Amino acid sequence: MFPNSIVVPGLIGGGTDARYFYEISDDVYRFYPIRIDPISITLFHGIDEKISKENYKEIIEFAYHLIKLELYVKLS
Repeated sequence: MFPNSIVVPGLIGGGTDARYFYEISDDVYRFYPIRIDPISITLFHGIDEKISKENYKEIIEFAYHLIKLELYVKLS
């Protein structure tokens, strides 16, 4: 979905909501394509935390395609 992207690892300092899904799914993913630039990094974990509308749309599209691909692979 993002052919020109550079993927780098990142660390999450706290827990994520993913832990609530371990009992109901064998496949739990703990990542999303979040675009981080000098401005957006200041908007994380602060007052009025936010990401851009475009990035939110990309996250939803990414999750949709990931789930669709996972279902396709399981049914094949």
